[in-house]
Amino acid sequence: MTILSPTNKSVQDLKPDYKKALNKEAERFYVIYKGPHAGIHTDWGIAETFCKPKVQKIKEEHRDQRFDIPKDVEYEVNNPAISFEDFRTIWSKARAACPEDLIHERFFTTDKKTKSLYNFLEGADPRLIQQAFSAGLIDNIYPSCNLQELKFFPTSMIETIKNFRKKVLKAKDDPIYIRVISSLPEWIQEATLAPYHYLEIGLAKAKKDIEQSRPTEDKDLPFEEILHQNRINDLKIISKKIIEIISGSKKKVNYTNSHCIITSWSYGNTSNEDLERASKFGEQFMNNNFDASTTTRQIFCRHAE
Repeated sequence: MTILSPTNKSVQDLKPDYKKALNKEAERFYVIYKGPHAGIHTDWGIAETFCKPKVQKIKEEHRDQRFDIPKDVEYEVNNPAISFEDFRTIWSKARAACPEDLIHERFFTTDKKTKSLYNFLEGADPRLIQQAFSAGLIDNIYPSCNLQELKFFPTSMIETIKNFRKKVLKAKDDPIYIRVISSLPEWIQEATLAPYHYLEIGLAKAKKDIEQSRPTEDKDLPFEEILHQNRINDLKIISKKIIEIISGSKKKVNYTNSHCIITSWSYGNTSNEDLERASKFGEQFMNNNFDASTTTRQIFCRHAE
């Protein structure tokens, strides 16, 4: 049996050289778990080209840096106008939404082929909600009990929703939903034609159906054409909703103004007073006299025939 002494060269070669290790440049490996380029890569320049850029968030406020809404904006609750540039920002933010937005910004999106709509949860930014509403890009709102998320909405609308909570059994503390169907705004020269809104309020389920947002690309069509198609379709849906109320349904009309109607489910048939309010709101669609460009009204009229 051979015993190796500490002076034996074979042992000395096995001793780790810490100084050499410290001076050696660290090797980096980049792992791609899924997709056609899955594997371990040593060159970041190559690996980077295989990775899609991730949404960057501001660490302190968890807001998406690409679509930031200035804090110093003075919101005019009775002025629903939104510029085309601001609309494009809100539109792009919805199309680029990702699962991370549910955690940091308290919204997820309903993604369709031609547009994405916001679903806002308790704690969402009221500024973003107001902008998205003015843009006609909301699907649902699930506000907190104090309706803090709606603080930039007209006072009359907020009071209507508060009254609904008080009158409906157990609604004072139970969560509610606000279902929104909106047309898109329209821009003619320097004027902004506000969207129309059909809102339905009710008691929300304890467990919400939350979809996972994914970045979605617009169809290969001119942006104006995408907006035009959506605008016509949304106006048709709102018009049909009004006809359903007038034709007889268990609906209560809680609120109306020139561009918005708020409804809720009723145990009884729609009252004559509510029928009159719905009819007055719907007249502008029946008479093709709503706020829109001549082209939009002409196409809407052809579809309505």
